[in-house]
Amino acid sequence: MRLLTLLSDSYNPDGWVDRLVELQFGSKAGWTIERAKVADARALADADAVLVLMEPITRDALVDANQLRLIQTASRGYDAVDHAAAAERTIPVCNVLTAGHAGTVAEHTFALLLAVVKRVVEGDMSIARGDWSTEALFGSGLSELSGKSLGIVGLGEIGKEVARRADAFGMAVMYTDEVSAREFEERYGIRRVELAELLRTADIVTLHVPLTADTNRLIAERELAQMNSGAVLVNTSRGPIVDLNALAAFLHDGKLRAGLDVFDPEPPPRDHPILSAPNVVRSPHIAGVTTESVRRVFEDAFANIGRLERGEPLLNVVNGVHP
Repeated sequence: MRLLTLLSDSYNPDGWVDRLVELQFGSKAGWTIERAKVADARALADADAVLVLMEPITRDALVDANQLRLIQTASRGYDAVDHAAAAERTIPVCNVLTAGHAGTVAEHTFALLLAVVKRVVEGDMSIARGDWSTEALFGSGLSELSGKSLGIVGLGEIGKEVARRADAFGMAVMYTDEVSAREFEERYGIRRVELAELLRTADIVTLHVPLTADTNRLIAERELAQMNSGAVLVNTSRGPIVDLNALAAFLHDGKLRAGLDVFDPEPPPRDHPILSAPNVVRSPHIAGVTTESVRRVFEDAFANIGRLERGEPLLNVVNGVHP
């Protein structure tokens, strides 16, 4: 079996992912492991399974993938893979639903949120330039989370981890989701509302939905205009869920604040208004990336590749192809 790994050097510092793959599959009889940084038709032509992290797999890349039996993402997100094209070729695409990843993203959500409301970055920059100006920081608005209302858009595993942490901070939590979570609502004292009410009433809105045709530009100019003046928008899900140009305008006008881990495109152009906007804390799509969480994600991805080898049913198929 030929296993192709697709990941850039930035996700493989010092080759540690390569070593994980080698430890898992290198000693297996009949296995060949190869690595590529870009998915093209030549790279995929002879692969039986592909393990991919963040790198795009397009329809053109699949044109000669005649023996490919699995595309396994080492992530929860799978929007970089043309899963419809894979389905046409009866190639299953699977993602990873590692629970530990949810906690990692929830932690980063609160890291961004706290940095925004406590103005941590501004304080750091002030000290670095020799300006011990607590009055200026206080005058620009410092606040706490206790007693604030948090609106969670998408109460999946990550959304629930965010809600648990919000409960510890003493926040009032509401959520919007296609599916009701009655037991969770009762346990944590949260309530389900429509998106419009959530945007209109929440002090903080945090996004935890996958990128689909329905969620693309879910938060655009109209939705941003519904939010309270001074409210905070946090996005650790996918960049295209938010109209970044519209958000940048609201930030420049001082109407909203934001914590962003994802952008559209990534990275954003250097002249994009989101990079010069005030009232925002940015990070480079690392909400789910820690040494611990990445190891857990790869372990689950390896387990699914093992199921393919043994002829067992695959887990977390996202494109409806069940061999």
